[in-house]
Amino acid sequence: MLLHRREQTLVVLLLLTSCGVASTLSPLAALAGGVLLMVLAIIKARLVVLDYFGFRSAAGPWRSILLAWVVAVAATSLVPMTVSFFR
Repeated sequence: MLLHRREQTLVVLLLLTSCGVASTLSPLAALAGGVLLMVLAIIKARLVVLDYFGFRSAAGPWRSILLAWVVAVAATSLVPMTVSFFR
């Protein structure tokens, strides 16, 4: 039995969440400093926007605008960590 697109996305979201949790438990989390978690969050947000908000069939500019917004929010959340790193 084949899974529908939303079910496939749900499986991928659960796997990415598991990877995020596993990465916080390893010593790599201290080295990565949250960047890995932000990359996983961006990927997950993109999947949610495309498959659950229904933007997969939308025109290209709308998808690009929403992805740019997600990346901007994630990058903004990394600013405090970056500032404290360079102090």
